[in-house]
Amino acid sequence: MDDGTALRRRPIQLEKVMTDQQLQHIEEFAGALMSPKEICVIMQLDWEQHRTRFIEPTDIIYQSYQRGKLRSIAVARQFVIKLANEGSSAAQQLMQEFITEVNTKEENELN
Repeated sequence: MDDGTALRRRPIQLEKVMTDQQLQHIEEFAGALMSPKEICVIMQLDWEQHRTRFIEPTDIIYQSYQRGKLRSIAVARQFVIKLANEGSSAAQQLMQEFITEVNTKEENELN
């Protein structure tokens, strides 16, 4: 008797190789600020098999994910800077926080 499990989609079991299209999807979903696990669900990737690939800086999945996420963050920051330059006090406060954050990152990364 079939309990319906045959119809359920199973996560795709992938080896280390990802297609350019899959990497593009990872970058796009990361740009929409989705988490790595959410991306795996959408793309039907096995989370346990891929989770470490999202944190290993030399892995192409990590690089695609970070590129998408950081591009969206950059766009948002550019908008905040524009608002700050137009006189928004809330945006000016955020801009000051960005400056403090980047100074701290520079100190940690470059020294």
